[in-house]
Amino acid sequence: MIHHRQAFTLIEVMIVLTIMVAFMGFVFPVGTHLKNRALTLKTQVQCLRYRQGLLAYKEHYGYFPPFLQKDQCLRLSNFRTIFVATLMGKDVVGHTTVDYNPDKICFCEFDVEELHENELPHVFLLIREQLSPSEASLQCKNLVSSNRTVDGSSEIILFYQ
Repeated sequence: MIHHRQAFTLIEVMIVLTIMVAFMGFVFPVGTHLKNRALTLKTQVQCLRYRQGLLAYKEHYGYFPPFLQKDQCLRLSNFRTIFVATLMGKDVVGHTTVDYNPDKICFCEFDVEELHENELPHVFLLIREQLSPSEASLQCKNLVSSNRTVDGSSEIILFYQ
């Protein structure tokens, strides 16, 4: 008598499901880690671009934008619009560049995503004048519990959360 098997047994289905669940347990944490790492790298690149834009501004005008207070750690999102308008050399809703960038020079390009209020990373900026690099870093680290230094050796220190 020939016996043809037409369906899987309950045990076989349970074994396959168990293997799939175990495999997904390995894949999801790796995927989350990779996504977080990509976001971290994107933020670091953005911060370095902001730093280069500020240094180019200082090289052209001889000083940093006057709305940035020296030796005080500031949250970039608090003055995002004026920061973007100044470094882009273009007027942005509510702010004109005449006061801060009268030559309307573009020191830093911003992506459309970066111009959106929620897309600008949680960056803390400190223009170091009299503080030592370690004092400046400590001031920003005290402001935010979990942050990472992007650049702490020069007169511009950028932190991101």
